[in-house]
Amino acid sequence: MVIREASLIRCFTCCTDTATGATGGSPRSRLSKYADRYDFIIVCPDGNYSNWYMDSPVDSSFRYETYTARELLQWVDEHYKTIRSREGRAITGLSMGGHGAFYLAFRNQDTFGTAGSMSGGVDIKEK
Repeated sequence: MVIREASLIRCFTCCTDTATGATGGSPRSRLSKYADRYDFIIVCPDGNYSNWYMDSPVDSSFRYETYTARELLQWVDEHYKTIRSREGRAITGLSMGGHGAFYLAFRNQDTFGTAGSMSGGVDIKEK
């Protein structure tokens, strides 16, 4: 990936369906070309198996919302010249990752300005 020093870059988070490892069917080499063409950083966090990108109310070591929406993006901001506002951040995902993308975007509206879901399980109402 080519990082252009003169400009700030957008951060695009792609939540994977970790049960299958799918990121939407695009080979990583194609993602890299898109990132270079459109000046994006593409971040693909490992959601572990079946966590749905949530912080577990039962196991305090499963903090996937905190990791993906806060800690990981803070690390990216510290190491790359990003747009550090919701206007410079998008999130999407496939299947479980699609659920995670919408869930994280709705719960972290100060962090993500755009969200998408591809075949995501979107029944995310709190019970």
